[in-house]
Amino acid sequence: NTGKYDTYRDFIETNSPSMDILVSSNLERFIYEITGRDDKFINEIMTSLQETGSFQMGSRCLEKIQSELYGDYATEEETLLTIKKYFEEYKYLLDTHTAVGIKVYEKYLAHSKENDVYTIVDATANPYKFNTSVYEALKGREALAGKEEFGILNELSEISQMPVHPGLENLDKKEIKHNRTAEINELEDIIREIIKK
Repeated sequence: NTGKYDTYRDFIETNSPSMDILVSSNLERFIYEITGRDDKFINEIMTSLQETGSFQMGSRCLEKIQSELYGDYATEEETLLTIKKYFEEYKYLLDTHTAVGIKVYEKYLAHSKENDVYTIVDATANPYKFNTSVYEALKGREALAGKEEFGILNELSEISQMPVHPGLENLDKKEIKHNRTAEINELEDIIREIIKK
């Protein structure tokens, strides 16, 4: 809305953690395309971002962005209510990130004059990846009391009739292969050591 991208803002953790970022690489790619692949301009704004923590779009570029994008947000409560609504109405279990997208799309429809546009919302993640938030959406926060992660996965599977994602299924029974902690400056050496084994 303003054309200003500023990383000196509060970092807020939400139930959609992949959206909890201060610097978006997708934005850089989008601006690159919308400016006709103007690499000099991209270099200029990204240098500004790196050196000052912010950049300001020119009015012409901002107008072009606004002609292509609608931006809004969903609160954590709206996210949970959207998950519940779509499960109750359509028996489709949303992850938190897709729920944000759908809620923002609903807000767009409320403001748009083009309500006859066909729309596809592409799910961004498996809902079991965010099982605690999804379970809270369906059963309420108080239902989480005393529950552990893998129990929640199995209950969600029963409720939704959707199998637990293979990457998460029986994860609690798998052997722990690496049990280390490291300082940031040690990570590269540890990864190289693990790969050699």
